[in-house]
Amino acid sequence: MMRVCATLRAVAVRLLVERPPAVWLLVLLAFGVASFFFCVQTGGENAFLGLFHGHAGTLFSDFFRSVRDAAVGSAVYSEHRVIYPPLANALFWLISRVMPTAYLDAPAALWHTWHLYPSAVLGITVFWGLALVLLALVLVREPYPRPLRVWLAFFLVSSFPVLFLIERGNLVILCLVALLLFSQNYDSDSAVAREVGLLSLAVATALKIYPLLFGLPLLRERRWRDVAHAATYAFLLFLIPSFFFGGPLFCAKWLVKNTVYYSNYAGRGAISQLAAWGISATLARAVIYALYALLLLFLILSALLPRKPWKTWVLCAVIPLSVPSIFSAYNWVLVLPALLAFLRTERLFGRNLLWFFAMATPFFTFLPKAYQDNGLIALIGVIVALSLLEVIVLLRQRGREKHTQTG
Repeated sequence: MMRVCATLRAVAVRLLVERPPAVWLLVLLAFGVASFFFCVQTGGENAFLGLFHGHAGTLFSDFFRSVRDAAVGSAVYSEHRVIYPPLANALFWLISRVMPTAYLDAPAALWHTWHLYPSAVLGITVFWGLALVLLALVLVREPYPRPLRVWLAFFLVSSFPVLFLIERGNLVILCLVALLLFSQNYDSDSAVAREVGLLSLAVATALKIYPLLFGLPLLRERRWRDVAHAATYAFLLFLIPSFFFGGPLFCAKWLVKNTVYYSNYAGRGAISQLAAWGISATLARAVIYALYALLLLFLILSALLPRKPWKTWVLCAVIPLSVPSIFSAYNWVLVLPALLAFLRTERLFGRNLLWFFAMATPFFTFLPKAYQDNGLIALIGVIVALSLLEVIVLLRQRGREKHTQTG
């Protein structure tokens, strides 16, 4: 019996190591989509809508609220307190040009009446059609045989975080496309491809700001020229569209004020929880900001150590998720650049199995909304713990090397 178990274990290990991880991800994605399809067919509407916030009662809210906000010009910052950078608002303003004035000028409480206006329905249909095609085109650039990369792209576009992202209508879909292009061209032999990657990083940063963290591996590798190019592109992508919304100084001032305001608003749940334990609101806010600072410091420290870029990118994706205003199931799509970089270079054995499932699980599991948040928090904890363990090992190795050299 023991010999049979040992044989089976050896076969399983050989299959995991010899087969590309992309194959196993494809199997899991296909199983997840098929299982969800079966659940929807048996459970009906509740099984389908139960995946989303409030049973999709606020369908496309991120999209249409942002379009209506951007349509007011500079007041998007000073009155509507939006925290999107100017490039994102410029894109939403362009979309607003196809919307009827009757909808754009309607009271804020009537944003959900978009379905009454044909141009609004067609506008979001065209936007998401183009965005998903663009995402698929970038995904099929992965370096696998054609059948594998096509099916992988198909099931990733059909995965849970992307489905949730579509329901929200959030602009992070374009950030995802840009970050994928950056990760694919990060270490390309072609200077033109690398420059496209740097421009893509700048686009992602100009749309959402926090994707700038994905450029940390450039600092570790001392690619100062690339850092300068990416920073220049990002600055121009902030500067030029800002003139349509009051100018760069006006936008920067209100972005800071609105971010602080929104962070305090979004963190009220955590503050209330700490208050229930007898901690004052002021102290609770200080504790929360201190924890954010520690996480950011840890990210920067780990990024500057000799680690593979994908290990930094996954932290760049999950650490912002600890912020209440960013935490969401759909923002898990930003883990995809790290996951795909992992698939290109790694094999499934040892700790890599933990890394793989920590990154990939949300893409092939379609949990009801009530169970999603706790699952994501657990996976964030696993990823941070794996990173912390690796940082400790690397620092100990450095310490032993220095001791050996001085001895």
